[in-house]
Amino acid sequence: MSPFASPLAKRKATHTDFEEQPYDVPWPEPKDPVWSRGEQEGVDMTQSETLFKQLVLAIITYALALAAFGENPVRTQEGVASYYADALDGNTTASGEPYDKNAMTAAHRELPLGAKVRVTYKKTGKSVTVTINDRGPHAKDRIIDVSGAAARKLGMVEDGHGPVVLEVLAE
Repeated sequence: MSPFASPLAKRKATHTDFEEQPYDVPWPEPKDPVWSRGEQEGVDMTQSETLFKQLVLAIITYALALAAFGENPVRTQEGVASYYADALDGNTTASGEPYDKNAMTAAHRELPLGAKVRVTYKKTGKSVTVTINDRGPHAKDRIIDVSGAAARKLGMVEDGHGPVVLEVLAE
């Protein structure tokens, strides 16, 4: 036998070592089971259900608020926007990628390429999120040129240009 073996290892196990022993203590019954639909001591179940519904409603409201306001702008800018002519589709942008009139992109003079910007057209109240991939606009009184797709979603195509609010989401 190994010198590291337990002293109990010397004894051979018998069948009585594994027999189940009866328990003298009865299993306790829960006094006020939560899963019971009956009344509990001092707590009306309808009151508990109302509190549960209010908690669920609060959690849903919080989740919706996070989804709606989760993108906090880094900074904002107001001015006039215009949009790229469809004839420019395929031309190379400042980022090196071709202009795609169906992509949600825009040109800005100062923001870094790749910046995410929420553009809100004041006339319609509609917003889109675009990625800055070009430099411009070249007209002095404009602050941003959006792609054709962005202009359509904003409802700006008929006007050609209009007042916008820019919210920089990520630079």
